[in-house]
Amino acid sequence: MKYYTLVNIALLTPRLLLREISVKEDDLGSYLNWLRDVESNSFIISAKADYRLAELVEFIESTNLDVNALLFGIFLREDQKLIGTLKVQPIDFLESTAWLGIMIGSPEFRGLGYGREALLEVMEFLFNSLNLREIFLGVDLKNIDAISLYRNLGFSEHKIEENSMVMVKRNLPNFK
Repeated sequence: MKYYTLVNIALLTPRLLLREISVKEDDLGSYLNWLRDVESNSFIISAKADYRLAELVEFIESTNLDVNALLFGIFLREDQKLIGTLKVQPIDFLESTAWLGIMIGSPEFRGLGYGREALLEVMEFLFNSLNLREIFLGVDLKNIDAISLYRNLGFSEHKIEENSMVMVKRNLPNFK
């Protein structure tokens, strides 16, 4: 069985840099504001008006230390602006599965293909570098745009719950 060290991973796309978020070096103000903006981030379960910076720092640090997790900041390559996050957790190396979630935090960056670009790059890494077999995600049934994107990327319905759906993408040889 292979073991992986999931630190200092950086993935590049034509427009994006996906890398670990640093609580010391990155400006967490935008990230905190997204989590506090319950109205425009209604599909983000952790969003709440009174989210505290200390909570965010604890979340980032604990996720970065988790050997079965990756928390990517989604940064624009041109100016290093943080526009979202993509979390992969848990990664189950024995079962070759993982769960992921994505947030493009500011509404002005939604609908421009950044989420799709980030997801494609991370899925390629998970399937081809970590040799995972399946990737799962949960989505609110009212989030029609996200469901459409996930289906377009090859995710299919796995299970319907009360207000949400679990979707799955299975690895095909040489995922691209």
